[in-house]
Amino acid sequence: MHFFAIKKILFLSMSMFYLISCTTIFENNYDVMARQALFNLMKSQEIYRAEHDKYANKLAQLSSYDLKYHTGIVYLEIQSANKDEYRAISLPAESTTARVFIYDTIKGGYYE
Repeated sequence: MHFFAIKKILFLSMSMFYLISCTTIFENNYDVMARQALFNLMKSQEIYRAEHDKYANKLAQLSSYDLKYHTGIVYLEIQSANKDEYRAISLPAESTTARVFIYDTIKGGYYE
């Protein structure tokens, strides 16, 4: 009897581990696209800053830096920007998960 209890606990523990470790598999495709759009914006901002010694405060300023996203699927916005810092958000327009992806230099970088 004791052997079966240990076996059952081990099985449940392994099942929980696999369920938790596979959460990105169940992530909505729109979430992935929104996160990628923000990462692309972050890359473009760093290139822009290296060339202009300030961050861009409008997405139009980054159009020549290969920043592309589909506005019908991903909402992307630079909320604030100045010479030394900026804050940007992206979120999937079609997602049911209500995830928001943020990059904020004041708060230490990327978070969701």
